[in-house]
Amino acid sequence: MNAASPSPSASQSLSIRGVDVQFPFTPYECQLTYMTAVIEALQTSRNALLESPTGTGKTLCLLCATLSWRESLRGEKAAKIDLLAEAKRREDMMAADETTTARRLMADVRLHQAELDVGKLPTIIYASRTHSQLHQVMGELKRTSFARSVRTTVLSSRQQTCRHDVVKQIESGIALKMGCKSLVSKRACKFYNNTDQYLLDHNHGDGEEEGGATATATAKKTTGAASQVLDIEDLIKIGDHKTVCPYYVSRGMVSKADVIFLPYNYLIDPKTRAGLGIDWNDAVVIFDEAHNIESVCSGTASFDLPITVIAGSVVELGTAVEIMQSGMGDGTDNASKQDRKHVTNMRGMQLVLKKLEDIISSYDNSVTKPGEFIVELFRDLRLTDETWQTFEGVIDVAIDVLTEDAIESAVVSRITTTRLSTLRDCLGKVFSKTTRVDERDFSGYRVHIHKEKQEAIGYGIEGIMLPTLSFWCFDPGEGMEALREGNMNIRSILLTSGTLSPMSSFALELRTDFPIRLENPHVIDNKKQVWIGVVPKGPAGVTLNSSFKTRSDAGYLT
Repeated sequence: MNAASPSPSASQSLSIRGVDVQFPFTPYECQLTYMTAVIEALQTSRNALLESPTGTGKTLCLLCATLSWRESLRGEKAAKIDLLAEAKRREDMMAADETTTARRLMADVRLHQAELDVGKLPTIIYASRTHSQLHQVMGELKRTSFARSVRTTVLSSRQQTCRHDVVKQIESGIALKMGCKSLVSKRACKFYNNTDQYLLDHNHGDGEEEGGATATATAKKTTGAASQVLDIEDLIKIGDHKTVCPYYVSRGMVSKADVIFLPYNYLIDPKTRAGLGIDWNDAVVIFDEAHNIESVCSGTASFDLPITVIAGSVVELGTAVEIMQSGMGDGTDNASKQDRKHVTNMRGMQLVLKKLEDIISSYDNSVTKPGEFIVELFRDLRLTDETWQTFEGVIDVAIDVLTEDAIESAVVSRITTTRLSTLRDCLGKVFSKTTRVDERDFSGYRVHIHKEKQEAIGYGIEGIMLPTLSFWCFDPGEGMEALREGNMNIRSILLTSGTLSPMSSFALELRTDFPIRLENPHVIDNKKQVWIGVVPKGPAGVTLNSSFKTRSDAGYLT
């Protein structure tokens, strides 16, 4: 097909590998090639690396090709039901005997299963690095014919969407989560309390488009959006307008969403991924702007733990102990006994953290050790898979106590639980829920104990060089491990960007098989549309010298 200038009025229906692809413009040749590669990967349940230069419309191509392929499955399933229904009709017409009775039963079962399965289409998980990039992707989706039929949701953190006046001031993500859960459990958040009814009224319950007429009207009133494709800003405006929680609204939409948008660190971080509530079976996972994925995979599995965080955690545990002791009864009831147990565990953890502080401080010079050293270090601290479960629980209780105290007093300090939250996040990266710590392969990691400048506001030590324990991952494949293994039963993983080459080393570093690979050319004809030359002088005949001495001269600027 010859390349042509895109025209919004020239909506195209393209046949690509037997799929009717709805595309809003007349496609360029490279766009056809790109969509062909996408559909081939999806039809064959294989992974793909798709490189296409900036300006080639890869996001629009990716959306149209993926959603058109997904829609084609609906027709295939309907055709399967027709065939099974015809087979059942023929079985019913045959004379009854023991054999035909069994065959009729099997025909009934197959038809019933197909009818149940007809509405189950693969979920599209669309990930990019930032929410601003996802905002642009959702803007592209609104330009397609799928904008009013596809059901979408966008996932974000409580920090980005919380509307509660006190809780949203909490800077620590874990502490904010604890504060949110505390209010939710008591039904003390008016935004959360209205969310269930809002979801019943607007979240696909009657088979209409997302939200039906009411939600679309609300979106138009509050956001000006012409469709139900709502980004974070849209959800926040609806949250304020309807007094509902944007965080729980977006999570409540997950089970019925056709497309789920989210930052890709949500997929790579195992703890975050486990809490998303996504049905991964046969799902299509797309990483847009995937040239950043290696650094994100490594960064998600790494941590830097300054000694100020360890010391601050000891202080916060002490504060939690004081609060709990002040509220204890006479010790005879079960609640008081449990609180005393928590207090004992918190004091025990304080001792462990002080010992860790001493070990790190004992190194006068920087030292780098193999990743396995972290196991030895934790063994000296008696931090094992079993004790970590107890310690993690202790940290959660302490954060919960401190956060609830701050909420009740309506005063949220910047450092209320920041250090305990950071400590929990760092140490938790060493422990896996599927593999014991002494059985994990840490060959792609390094432990680095060193001194670095501290930015610990509030302790009077800003700018001082203090010890830091760093645990660095140099194997990006660690982050892709769960996604590429078969237990999640993901259909295809598509990585796309303007720059993925060299693809062989890229795939090797991610330790993932990508049978389908595309390195697309640009839409520009290099021979006809690109001129390469040197312009030595400007319009006034002044030599174009951009050195520091001349770049402010009037002659150069004119």
